[in-house]
Amino acid sequence: MNGAEIRCLTMTAADLPEIWNIEQFLPSPWTFNQLGDELQLPMGWHFTLKSAAGMHGYIFGITVAGEAEIRKLAIQRDFRRQGLGHRLLERVWRHLITQKATSCFLEVREENTAATALYQKNLFQTVGSRLGYYKLPPGNALILRKDLSSAQPIPAQGQKTCEI
Repeated sequence: MNGAEIRCLTMTAADLPEIWNIEQFLPSPWTFNQLGDELQLPMGWHFTLKSAAGMHGYIFGITVAGEAEIRKLAIQRDFRRQGLGHRLLERVWRHLITQKATSCFLEVREENTAATALYQKNLFQTVGSRLGYYKLPPGNALILRKDLSSAQPIPAQGQKTCEI
């Protein structure tokens, strides 16, 4: 699929059924109600990647007192390894710069090497771990942090970035 056909948009409640469908293929899926609650967080932000074919990915996050946290990033299985995770992150960086966030944190499954590689490519540093953080299936989490104090978006080479 041509990357120009996929648009990065602000998430709405109408997106939740498609997001929930993607969630069902994740190791620790959120419930439909959890997704809806996340969408209602007062300081939350959330974006989707969509084309005429449907939903390809999404991200949920929150910013409090200058610190952002990515709470969930997912790409539909058939569209992984095509730079879409990077496109979502690039859109988030632009959003966080406007919010004057100085850092961004997240937890990632220790065994999720593909996600860890994506975050490291986007200049996240491992700053700690949480043993037994994930319950179903059981697993440890790495805590990653990105310094945003002098942040500029990092466009993917040869790929169109998300539109605002």
